[in-house]
Amino acid sequence: MTRRAGPTTEKGSAVMPDVAVIGGGHNGLVAACYLARAGLDVVVLEQAGELGGGTRTDELVPGYRFDTHSVAHNLVQATDLVQDLALEEVGLRYLEMDPFSVAVRRDGGIVRFHRSVERTVESIAAVSPADADRYRAWMRDAMPLVRVFRAGLGGGRPRGV
Repeated sequence: MTRRAGPTTEKGSAVMPDVAVIGGGHNGLVAACYLARAGLDVVVLEQAGELGGGTRTDELVPGYRFDTHSVAHNLVQATDLVQDLALEEVGLRYLEMDPFSVAVRRDGGIVRFHRSVERTVESIAAVSPADADRYRAWMRDAMPLVRVFRAGLGGGRPRGV
């Protein structure tokens, strides 16, 4: 699907933009917003029928809508992008889900990932006690690194943009 919105000449021909952003996922859209804010004429090229990439909600099974990848979008909340681009003014809302993710196993077992490590450990233990212990140890070791990583996200837009 090709849609072109943007400046045209008096004869209707498209004007060459300053920048073409390949991919209309959330990273491409953020880059396009900052480039446009800096005064550049920007076009976003996306092969899918909708913008949003991994932040979209898709009907993967008739009648059921899935948040296909946006669990990976949660890190943006640790930055100032939402406020800087005034995304709430155009309808962005985050819902705090608990559990925030669910894994369904082939054998019918279900693992629910909660905000509470202990509740997640209990859920894992119902299908694999050994993995529950490993998850608890992994979270104990990983959380200090996560805190350092998240602290480094708060820098806003890149310098010079």
